[in-house]
Amino acid sequence: MNMSFGDKSTLKAYLGEITKTPLLTRGEELILAKTIERGLWAQLTIDTMSSQEAKNKLVKEKNLDGVEARRLEKLIAQGDQSAKTLIDSKHLEESFKNGLPDVTDRDKLNQLIIAGNKAKEDFTMANLLLVVSIAKPYWARSRLSPMDLIQEGNIGLMTAVTKFDYRRGYRFSTYATWWIIQKTRMAPMLFDREIRIPMNLQEMRTKVIRAIDEHHDAHNTNPDNQQIAEKLGISITKVERALRVPSHTTSLDRPLEVGGETGHDITADPKIISSDEALSTDLKMERIQQAIEKSLKKREAEIIIQRYGLDGQIPKSLTAVARGFSLSRERIRQIQADAETKMKEFDKTVREQA
Repeated sequence: MNMSFGDKSTLKAYLGEITKTPLLTRGEELILAKTIERGLWAQLTIDTMSSQEAKNKLVKEKNLDGVEARRLEKLIAQGDQSAKTLIDSKHLEESFKNGLPDVTDRDKLNQLIIAGNKAKEDFTMANLLLVVSIAKPYWARSRLSPMDLIQEGNIGLMTAVTKFDYRRGYRFSTYATWWIIQKTRMAPMLFDREIRIPMNLQEMRTKVIRAIDEHHDAHNTNPDNQQIAEKLGISITKVERALRVPSHTTSLDRPLEVGGETGHDITADPKIISSDEALSTDLKMERIQQAIEKSLKKREAEIIIQRYGLDGQIPKSLTAVARGFSLSRERIRQIQADAETKMKEFDKTVREQA
């Protein structure tokens, strides 16, 4: 996506801030990972102690009110789960048996928890640049801002910090990359759309579109569904289903960028507005040519020109344009939707910089 001046300023300030934190050495990673593990052990131990205290209180005090009883039951359930985790993770105690406090010393246990939380924060801060480097290739593919994508990647980073097992011998960045990529890659699929499309369908559509573009670039012709299915090793039915997934969806109740109208207002009567007028609602007519030349590929530009009759001819239907390009009607509609989004973003950037 094209970044506005505000987005660039925010990103520049963020990068300036996170570059102040030095990267971790292997030794520093081990120290932080062990500190985090100590904090986890201490938290589980306190939860188990609190559970036992809650059980004793329930036995001794018979006249507890409903609110207090439910609170104690919640502590018991949490403590039982923590006790199970401790039993399943005996390596925690074995690794630190010479450096752990008496399990009855709550003050020392709380100090370990605080130190563990601080280690998580330090681990995360030292790897924020890793998130930026992984998220950067996705900026051009999503309508989300770079900072939104980075924040999604940061969520994956924090998950990696919590789950990292230093005993396996690899560096943290190797382990964290998978979690960061998962969050960054899924974010556009989850948040770009007003109406959610199942993740597997979105991923299949992406693969099919990529296969179509690769075939077109290699052979200068568009493949049929059979060729796509053979290339991807899937059935023709799955290809057809993927092509039916809309590239962009929105709600009819969502206010438009211009005039505060909703989708209902402009679709109630198809005679109210023509196709070229609809396009000029979002883009001033004098800017359309510039947007086409600067933001679109050759095929996208030709489709937009034919659909809206910008070459002085009568606007063509999706079917007519599809016939001319030897593509399906749905594929033309998808290319048109993507092209219009690029034009709107280009025009918005030009207006903000003016």
